[in-house]
Amino acid sequence: MFHRNDNLLCLYRAFSPEVELDWKMHAAFGLRYQHAILSAFQQHKQSTYGLVRSSGALAAPYPFVFYSDLYDHRQFVRGLPYLRSAFAKYESDGTPVFRSPVLDFPDHALHQIDDQYMVGDRLLVAPLFAGESGRDVVLPSGNWHDFWTGKLVNGNQKIHLDRSQREIPVYIWENAVMPWAEPAASTEDPQARRVRVRIYGNGSLAWRGQGEDLQDMLLSADAKASVTEVANAPRPYTITAWDHIG
Repeated sequence: MFHRNDNLLCLYRAFSPEVELDWKMHAAFGLRYQHAILSAFQQHKQSTYGLVRSSGALAAPYPFVFYSDLYDHRQFVRGLPYLRSAFAKYESDGTPVFRSPVLDFPDHALHQIDDQYMVGDRLLVAPLFAGESGRDVVLPSGNWHDFWTGKLVNGNQKIHLDRSQREIPVYIWENAVMPWAEPAASTEDPQARRVRVRIYGNGSLAWRGQGEDLQDMLLSADAKASVTEVANAPRPYTITAWDHIG
């Protein structure tokens, strides 16, 4: 579940009553802060996924992410089944969850790209930064769908996007399937375990889960190749709908 320990913040405030104490506390103790929280959950054999203000490179294996007050936290949990599976693969074989597209597409055109990245094996993210009126996106070979609309876009080309669109530019492999949890306030909310399956194109690129509660979950447009729960999972995910996007 999401955690933010204000007791530690109050303790730090007693010794450093400054305006930016929140940031300073997390910068000074961020890694130990995460380790302490994670250890408590591990002792009780429970999983967690936390939010922190500041961290460091050595925290990469920890199940924590940066958070901001600028977005709706209820929407944040929606991608967790996909991310948890990708992190389980990272633990298993060392494949980074967030990585340069070159790792998946050893294309010369991508060698100099440092402002777009893959998330797992099927999502390409190309964020817009502050002050930019638009940006170019280099799509690797193959075809891609706009993640939000499902619109099919030819790959192996450079496209230009302006800042008029509200969502972060995200593309998903042609015909991919991925899990998308219901909005929830935390991972303890039962709603976070209810999954709507997003199907792009014909849905032939199946998704197979890995890790706790997701091992061997198989999602495909072929109903015969899908399951609604993982056997013996402590807190199983349940598929509630199959949504064709676009």
